[in-house]
Amino acid sequence: MKNWIVCEQLVKIYKQGDLEVIALQGLDLTVGKGEMLALIGASGSGKSTLLSILGGILAPSAGRVRVGERDLLVMDEGQRTAYRQKEMGFVWQNPSQNLLSYLSVRENILWPMRGKDKAERVARLLGLVGLEEMGGGMPADLSGGQQQRAALAVALANDPALLLADELTGQLDKEGALDLLGVLGDIRDVLGTTIVMVTHDPLMAEQMDRVVTIRDGRTSSEWRPQAGEKVDEWVLVDGAGRLQMPKSYMKALGIEKRVKVEAEGERLVVSPARAEVVLMEEAERVIDWAEVLGERVGVAEGMAVRLKNVSRLFGDEASGGRVAALAEVTLSIERGRLVVISGRSGSGKSSLLNLVGGLDLPTAGEVEVLGENIGVWSEGKRALWRREKVHYMFQNFGLMPFLTAIENVELTLRLLGVGRWARGRQAAGLVEAVGLGGRGRHRAETLSGGEKQRVALARALAGRPEILLADEPTGQLDTLTGGGIVGLLRRVVDELGMTVIVASHDPQVIEAGDVVVGLVDGRVVEERVGGWRVGGDL
Repeated sequence: MKNWIVCEQLVKIYKQGDLEVIALQGLDLTVGKGEMLALIGASGSGKSTLLSILGGILAPSAGRVRVGERDLLVMDEGQRTAYRQKEMGFVWQNPSQNLLSYLSVRENILWPMRGKDKAERVARLLGLVGLEEMGGGMPADLSGGQQQRAALAVALANDPALLLADELTGQLDKEGALDLLGVLGDIRDVLGTTIVMVTHDPLMAEQMDRVVTIRDGRTSSEWRPQAGEKVDEWVLVDGAGRLQMPKSYMKALGIEKRVKVEAEGERLVVSPARAEVVLMEEAERVIDWAEVLGERVGVAEGMAVRLKNVSRLFGDEASGGRVAALAEVTLSIERGRLVVISGRSGSGKSSLLNLVGGLDLPTAGEVEVLGENIGVWSEGKRALWRREKVHYMFQNFGLMPFLTAIENVELTLRLLGVGRWARGRQAAGLVEAVGLGGRGRHRAETLSGGEKQRVALARALAGRPEILLADEPTGQLDTLTGGGIVGLLRRVVDELGMTVIVASHDPQVIEAGDVVVGLVDGRVVEERVGGWRVGGDL
């Protein structure tokens, strides 16, 4: 198999003033033509940076990187633009980055397409991704999995030799993700496309031809899942002699603060420091919420949310009928609870969240939030209400990339009229509270996925909302990083009394919930309180 991608000693350095962050430090990688490769690794390991370099979005700092006949190290901006348009396709985790909301699926595919026979090529792509009957539909009418299929067709509009996908299945449940991976296999088999996908999901990685782990900006292991092949794993030792331990090993061995190191011949043995030999334990980090928020949010009695026979329909009869995202949903959510809305992609999770947050209106039924029937309000009134009562955490973070972590949090405080000095102090305190004290002055674009989600949480908390809505907050994160976010959400509920409603299919989020609401095809089929089933089967 001829190598289509070659990376040798690849380096990428992000610069911010006098500060330098090394994202890739001498990475080596080859990918064969027509191969399906998965890149895995913890948040901040360099996966997305590598994908952006291969996609011509970022310029490498040093080393060698070739895709086909292209030398990406020496290309100027104009050449990179031509490369992105003609020779590669990029699919983002959030389909909205590939799809224009005001164009139909067919029009979205046509828009970037070049050359002749466009109608025939569009029809072929719709068939390839399994959307033959939905070309005339709008993106908003599609489920999450269907939107990703449409995004794939857009990325393939000009028959690229290379397809790059960043956490393609992060918003999908297991069945939807496996279906989409089947589509990727068809694309490779029919078009001969080389596919490189960043993922944190081991199940998804196991369906690929080859899996490469990236750690500390270098490749550390690789294997071919179907053959059961695996090579030795390597980790980086820096100039000061510090060893970066894999988090999965640390968790399995119970390694926390210190380890015992012994030399045995040519081997260096690292073992956990047991409790009896640890001289000093760091106390659990205490967050003074009253100080960082300016005031404490108390637990109020009563219901935070009531939905009464709520339906939300999309589409119209002229374009082939209406699709029910939610159908006659009746649901009550008490204040001061962590509530998880679970279900397959397209089950209505995000639609329910958008109705509770006043971002959307019901087609029928009543949406009562904090005692107010918000479904009858104007958009302006709902916007002012959201500023004071309800804040969001989005899966794609929604941060300003050119602002620092603290400056992103300050934006919320500025909208609330907090003075310059006070908002700077409060924003820094919130960033510290979510565990990012050492990264507060770093621009958002240089942060890992887990760090960005912590900033997003700090920004949401800055408005002291009564309800926090989170849409797939762990969707882009590896299991360990996602667990940290879940732990923070749990503390927000337990220590602040805030109501947190999360849309997620992540098992660790579901396990942490006080109440789990299961949706299937827009209907509530199950509720669990403290692990006990209230009714129905999910």
